[in-house]
Amino acid sequence: MRRRIAALRQSGAVLPAVCQRPIPLGTKTIAAGSQILICVGAANRDPSVFTNPDGLDLTRKPAHLSYGTGAYRCIGARLAHMQAGTALSKFIARTTAYAPIKGGTNWRTAPYVQRGPSSVKLQVTWNTAL
Repeated sequence: MRRRIAALRQSGAVLPAVCQRPIPLGTKTIAAGSQILICVGAANRDPSVFTNPDGLDLTRKPAHLSYGTGAYRCIGARLAHMQAGTALSKFIARTTAYAPIKGGTNWRTAPYVQRGPSSVKLQVTWNTAL
């Protein structure tokens, strides 16, 4: 499920690239050799392909780009998955309830970096039986 959420809630990272061949885009064509910026956060958000592309639908199976692909695949992707799994399972095992605090979310504002919260304050009820 972590991978599916990562794929659906991709960051707004922008990657520089050079077109290797002409690419048709709408009524225009991007010429081979053109420098472009690829917004990874826009992946899997095509309304002609996905119903409610901005919604979090855990049953949707989009192409996964969260850690890159091919030669550009993040070398630490597997480790990141394991760390996230361990951290989430330990947190869930040690809490009985948690909820975001109203007004406690800070959002990233730097363009072309990442979208989403930079921090979320939680009200946590810890499992004292452990």
